[in-house]
Amino acid sequence: MRYMKQKIKSRLRRVFWAGGILLLLAAGIGIFLQTPAGRDIRHTGRALKQQLAARANLKLNHVSVSGHDRTTLQDINAVLDVSPGLPIFDVDLNRMRAALKRLPWVRDAVVRRRLPDAVSIQIAERVPVALWQNKRRYWPIDDSGQVIADDSRQWPNLLLVVGADAPKQTRPLMDALSAHPELSGRIRSAARVGGRRWTLRADDAEKGTEIYLPETDIQKALRRLDALQRDEKILDRDIGVIDLRLPDRLVIQSAVVDRKGN
Repeated sequence: MRYMKQKIKSRLRRVFWAGGILLLLAAGIGIFLQTPAGRDIRHTGRALKQQLAARANLKLNHVSVSGHDRTTLQDINAVLDVSPGLPIFDVDLNRMRAALKRLPWVRDAVVRRRLPDAVSIQIAERVPVALWQNKRRYWPIDDSGQVIADDSRQWPNLLLVVGADAPKQTRPLMDALSAHPELSGRIRSAARVGGRRWTLRADDAEKGTEIYLPETDIQKALRRLDALQRDEKILDRDIGVIDLRLPDRLVIQSAVVDRKGN
């Protein structure tokens, strides 16, 4: 038994020594490659790789793109800026991915080299979940609150949100509304008030019933509204304002009074 323990310890020591030596070698090689001589070796290696690629006719002939819908091939080709005939190993995949991610609709991209002569690109696009109104312009935003720099299309079926901080606050609101499908289907717009709370509009983005939500615990307020709609059909009445800001009080203002500004 004692002999076995000594044998195991001896093996462990050898493993530790070998691991330490490998780490030291890796560190030494890394340091050496940063020296002038090391940089020369790297340059020579790249040149050799290019020569081998040229002799084997490993040149870029095909770029395939998939996963794109709102991003055009013209936009993709413009940012990639790669030419047929380029040695396949000279194609900078990281640069291509970074360039693609700068396009408005591209959330992420996977770029792969396909020997002998191709590069494949798989694009994941942003999905608009709401429309942000800002300075008389309309910008789609995705579920992370990212504003998509493209106001060239109309999105009439998306929730319209207003307010400087609306993009970053939209996801929590939509998550809360998702628990109440009937309400969610009727809310057309949501405006941030003082950067603290939401005012919703039902059925019509500009003239529909206003719903004042509290600053906190909007889930509880929406549960109250859902119950009122289920039991009293409150959104189907001629009501201008439903004030849910106070947890123990409900304030309702008729649409007639609201139009008079009283």
